[in-house]
Amino acid sequence: MAPAQPHDILTKKAPFAAIAAAGLAALACSLLNRVADTEPAPTETSRPAPTATRPPLTAAEVLQSVEPASLAGVELESVSITGSDLDLTDPALADFLANLRVDPSELKISVVFAPAGSSMTFYAGAITIPGRDWAATLDGIVASAEADPATTWEVVTLDGRSVLRAAAASDERLAPMYYTAAGESLYFVQSSNSQTAEEAVSDLPGEAGSGGSTAPELPPPGVSALVILLIQQPQLPVCAGEPPGRHRLMAMALDTGLGILSVHNTFSLTGLLMASTSLPPFLYGPLLDYPYAAARYGGGGGERLLIEARAVLGGYGSYTLAFPVQHCLSGTWQDEERVLRIVPPLSDSFTAEVQSGTLCGEEGGLAFSGTLSGDQVEGSDLKACNPDECVDAGFLPNSVIQDFSGRVADDGMSITFDWTGPFYEWEEDDQGNLLYCRETSTEQHSFTITRLGWDGLP
Repeated sequence: MAPAQPHDILTKKAPFAAIAAAGLAALACSLLNRVADTEPAPTETSRPAPTATRPPLTAAEVLQSVEPASLAGVELESVSITGSDLDLTDPALADFLANLRVDPSELKISVVFAPAGSSMTFYAGAITIPGRDWAATLDGIVASAEADPATTWEVVTLDGRSVLRAAAASDERLAPMYYTAAGESLYFVQSSNSQTAEEAVSDLPGEAGSGGSTAPELPPPGVSALVILLIQQPQLPVCAGEPPGRHRLMAMALDTGLGILSVHNTFSLTGLLMASTSLPPFLYGPLLDYPYAAARYGGGGGERLLIEARAVLGGYGSYTLAFPVQHCLSGTWQDEERVLRIVPPLSDSFTAEVQSGTLCGEEGGLAFSGTLSGDQVEGSDLKACNPDECVDAGFLPNSVIQDFSGRVADDGMSITFDWTGPFYEWEEDDQGNLLYCRETSTEQHSFTITRLGWDGLP
């Protein structure tokens, strides 16, 4: 007697036209000449039609024109949001907006930044608040900043214009932050390359301060509560175990007493499903910029990130971001000597086909298909191989179709399948020929496939 062979599985997943305009151009010239011949000469009372004036650029449009040559052709990414895009249930944000006395939609924040993986950091942004005299605010910051032992606030001249610079007093690793005000918009620039920062500042409007009104009395920077504003967050779906690089978590800390981007903060980020070794204990600076990836599914498939920021003089803010994490099966998988491809991408229903190698002596074809729910898989068409002895003797076909169930590993890198198949016994004659091949019972089988690559991630 011999047991049925376990399933050796692998899966395989399954312009514009130009128009010639020469004739039109000739016709246009003819019409123009005719008009010139017949149109009366202008009189003293005739006036040219008024020219439409272009509305002033928005802060977001101004930032789009910032392209420092020292970035060497790096294409900047950009995000523009309003207060309505933020989590208005956050008490800290609600208090901040209430103190501003503006509708959430009137608070506008825009940021341009170097893409992930760039050789240098670069951020330029704008905060627009209706009715805010930012130039006077900057004057007030300069007056109150003597109480800030961690930061040197000074007005410097760049490219012939005055700009407010905030530099770490004792840590040269932290790049300075530059501020310039233009009406209701406050612009800021930071880069690990000083030339890049200065080039960007020269592209921005405004002055360091001297808004023409009395400087308001402001608390020192870093004393007031901080409010965490999410500029970018992981985009669904977030797949357990996927390679880092697709998701970017970017948050800024606003000093609520000043209304500006807080300069020198200590950020901490903790989560349930992210890799515990992938993030240093603390990140320093005005923004948290982190390439998020979910290291595991975690049973319930829910990530909960706690973002905290602490300013040097005691200002504190926190925000909790929750989002689902799921298993995504699409890609290539190793099944013993076979390679399978699972399709379609990002679906709860999947199909696994043999991409290379053989299954039950046959090349290609369906290995199995099924559905995914959480970390559980199931289906009813698993291709399982019958015993070679029975197949070679002609008593059984090469394969049989079986129901199956299984579980995706927490890290998303393997799937273990379980199925129940028939158990056969047979008898040979003196010449070694099979006399019969008979099913006598059932037997539990299990096999595991491991991930080789990912497909279909947006």
